[in-house]
Amino acid sequence: MTPYQFAKRLEKLANATEELCDELAKESLKLVARGFKLEQDPRGVAWAPRVTGQLTFTAASYTRGRYRQGKRASGHKLLDLTGKLKDSFTVIGVNKNGFTIGSDVSYGGFHQSGTRFMAARRMVPSQGDGLGTWAEPLQEVARKFIRRKLGVS
Repeated sequence: MTPYQFAKRLEKLANATEELCDELAKESLKLVARGFKLEQDPRGVAWAPRVTGQLTFTAASYTRGRYRQGKRASGHKLLDLTGKLKDSFTVIGVNKNGFTIGSDVSYGGFHQSGTRFMAARRMVPSQGDGLGTWAEPLQEVARKFIRRKLGVS
């Protein structure tokens, strides 16, 4: 490869930052799903367990607008009674400077940040926490993208 060809490839890479951010956003959605599956936050820390006596819903009682106290619905994971929150995460925006993913479920923010009555169960990295276990998969997406754009294997 000539220096001119390499410079052209670098220019192509520099003009593809929005495309890279789009790929990183898609990978982030996979990482959110992994967090729900493993019941852990982006740092790899297990979500806080349910508190005994805390109001919890079963799928059947949820649909009827009732609750059972202190009983876990058999088989459902934390934050995944109906799948509504888990399935609500989408890419909200992408540009050359970054991306935003999020959920439009009204109670998602209470789980992300916690309340005085409920421990936080983070689903996405919080500012200042770093990327935690998300760092390596996102770096790998970026590495593959750069190699592909530069034509390097």
